[in-house]
Amino acid sequence: MMHCLNVSRMFKGFGVLAAALAAMLIYCPSASVKAADHRDAPTVDGLPEGDITDVFAFLDPNDASKLVLMMNVNPFSVPGSNPTYRYSPDFLYQFKIDNTGDGVEDLVIQVLFTGTGVPQTVQVFGPSAPSMTGARTFRPTGTPAISGSTGGTLTNATGQIQVFAGLRDDPFVFDFAQFGRILNGSQDMFRGFTSSALGALRGRPVRADGTSGVDNFGGFNLSTIAIELPKAMVRGGSSSKINIWATVSRPVVEVQGGANSALMVQFERMGQEAFNTVFGTTATKGQDQYHSSSR
Repeated sequence: MMHCLNVSRMFKGFGVLAAALAAMLIYCPSASVKAADHRDAPTVDGLPEGDITDVFAFLDPNDASKLVLMMNVNPFSVPGSNPTYRYSPDFLYQFKIDNTGDGVEDLVIQVLFTGTGVPQTVQVFGPSAPSMTGARTFRPTGTPAISGSTGGTLTNATGQIQVFAGLRDDPFVFDFAQFGRILNGSQDMFRGFTSSALGALRGRPVRADGTSGVDNFGGFNLSTIAIELPKAMVRGGSSSKINIWATVSRPVVEVQGGANSALMVQFERMGQEAFNTVFGTTATKGQDQYHSSSR
């Protein structure tokens, strides 16, 4: 599933984001922990550097002309072991943007990492037309738009694009236990309240400080890739609506000690958080095919 974003106004989702560049959640897939996409199908479970937990797309609340894209990987990173988490130098991380409404990427932003220590070097290419569409593509070559060390904010030569890659607190909030009760019919809502039309709706009580529920992702970190750029760079000619999703690909041919193929194949994709959680069947949630299919 894809984010649908109207780049002519702020898009409000169902949560608040406090991460690399700030504010506002949109919504997508999962398995094991079954909220967002913090645990996955068998292949991705064994590749945490390529396990997309969430994808966010929103306008900068301080500058509505700027679009912020975020992709998070390395779910459930423990703060006490922060130096052990990194991005894979063998993987290609991509934001895909459809600005013509046909569900096929018209533009891609491609991200590569080099080195195995901390910090690593991050290289960002695009936004540009893809060399191939769908599940396969070629590893980008040439001069990146931005290059530098992870852990800090980087800017391109014109000052239009900013990038941050590094560890952050997990911004996704989900009360999985209450969600399970809603699914089995013992509760109606995440937070209890009385509706004039439906009467009393069962849910968690509201605390004195105005909060309710349990954040199952509280206290965990993850690795984020955050990119801010002018929305004019990705907007189509006739509509302000764009579709956004993210993928992670690896070389088609691999050898011990590194990769020897420039052709990459997608093994993970993400569009809307919690979509698989709510609508996916038990049979599909743990399938590699569901997470790595061509679109």
